[in-house]
Amino acid sequence: MSLDPAPFSFRAGKTGCLLIHGFTGTPGEMRPLGEWLVQRGYSVEGVRLAGHGTSPAHLNEKTWQDWVFSARLGYEQLAQACDTVHLIGSSMGGLVALHLAAEEDRLQGTVKVPKYGCFAHGAAQIQTEKGGGESVSPAPRQGKVVLLATPMQVAAGPQVERMVAESKSEFLDKPYRPTRYPFEVPGYDCFPRLAALQLFELIRVVQQELPQVKRPTLVIQGKQDHTIDINSAEQIMAELGTEEKELLWMEESGHLLAVDVEREKVFWAIDRFLQK
Repeated sequence: MSLDPAPFSFRAGKTGCLLIHGFTGTPGEMRPLGEWLVQRGYSVEGVRLAGHGTSPAHLNEKTWQDWVFSARLGYEQLAQACDTVHLIGSSMGGLVALHLAAEEDRLQGTVKVPKYGCFAHGAAQIQTEKGGGESVSPAPRQGKVVLLATPMQVAAGPQVERMVAESKSEFLDKPYRPTRYPFEVPGYDCFPRLAALQLFELIRVVQQELPQVKRPTLVIQGKQDHTIDINSAEQIMAELGTEEKELLWMEESGHLLAVDVEREKVFWAIDRFLQK
């Protein structure tokens, strides 16, 4: 079964979940989770990050700030319909979620957002009035963060980063053993070199921001993950600024937890955590 790689938007209740996919992936890897959550009464936005779902060459033209901006746009869509917005990221999407959470936890309350797009807070609804004035509604309540296999380091981290930096090729073979999933997961089958360097930079940025994240956070990690260093989960737990944090291990799962064999366990764990 092949997953639809297109972005998706489902509306149900007043609690929203922003679903953010990983590096070289598509919203398709989050779609099973999104479809499950909407059945549980959540509104859901599955964003496509800049440069994904097009071509590896296009991804090489993007920066990590472009990926964050894509997620902010999805956040704003949910914020217009929901009272609370939770951030759920898979792999690199977890890094984006952490960065958004750190920004929001620095900028609490009502924020004035430029007419042309998102501000760092990314949560206010804008109504442009005659004469160019703007009225801004309060931001939704801060939600929780759920991290699925989020890297603080890729597998064989420093060696891989050095290999990518020194390579003369713009498209590299993926430097990890692929996992077999019950679904055909759409995405790029190579490692765009310049984009990979942006990923490493985003990891460094988020490592510095972890103490600034004050909201409740659930970290879920598969023990059969060969894509990232699974000790990333312990590092995140140790450095998060919140006291409300949980770590859950999936014994049989690889990297893409939302499509792997224990996905139902993952989905129920997420729902229980968000309902607390």
